[in-house]
Amino acid sequence: MTARTDRPGLRKTVSAAARLALILILIPFLLPFHFASRGKPPPSPVARMALGWATRLLRLRLAVTGIPAGGPILFVANHISWADIPILGGLLPASFVAKSEVAGWPLIGWLARRAGTVFVERRRGAVAGQRDELAARLAAGGQVILFAEGVSADGSVVLPFKPALFAAAMAENVPVQPVTIVYETVGGQPVTDANRLRIAWVGEATLLPHLWWVLRRGGAEARITIHPPAQPSVFASRAELASACRDIVASVLPG
Repeated sequence: MTARTDRPGLRKTVSAAARLALILILIPFLLPFHFASRGKPPPSPVARMALGWATRLLRLRLAVTGIPAGGPILFVANHISWADIPILGGLLPASFVAKSEVAGWPLIGWLARRAGTVFVERRRGAVAGQRDELAARLAAGGQVILFAEGVSADGSVVLPFKPALFAAAMAENVPVQPVTIVYETVGGQPVTDANRLRIAWVGEATLLPHLWWVLRRGGAEARITIHPPAQPSVFASRAELASACRDIVASVLPG
């Protein structure tokens, strides 16, 4: 007898492959529109639109509380997954701060540069220049997203926020708006300690297999809380500002 085909499994695989292919097709399709928007302040509206489409194609469903502030602002968020990028990039009219290594990644680095990403290095001597670059972006009216923990965590806690780049907001007296990301389901199941690493992208996890599992299993649901902005002028130091923002972000974690 011939074994029966696992049709539900096959349908999931075909659907996931089609969605991934559409994301890859989306990039060259949007290039002419992106180049037409060159010369405008970052982020590119085309990049934001592409990230919004990617969120839907990746089956990342959102429940959003709060309103992003207008004008120059530094958004500071916890960091859990690769999924944070399309979610926040499509939701907020802002560029990202990213580690310098991302600039050299094939395709992703090119896209990040075109989207106005501020790249930072981890060596101590580079902090002053990076702070000044970020301050200049904010002074020009820009909006920037900073994953202030410096690394991704598993979503059960918020790690201490690194204060160095908060100095840019203090120097320009630009508001800092905390944002909390909580993944509530992954693959159709509530996120628990047993499965949170299915959506949390930490350690040495490889991107494509991790993304493929989430996509094939039906995506994930995230709750995004956009908190009221904090005014730097009421804090005595960048460390105090960073700590206060970290506590706000952590205040709505489940449990």
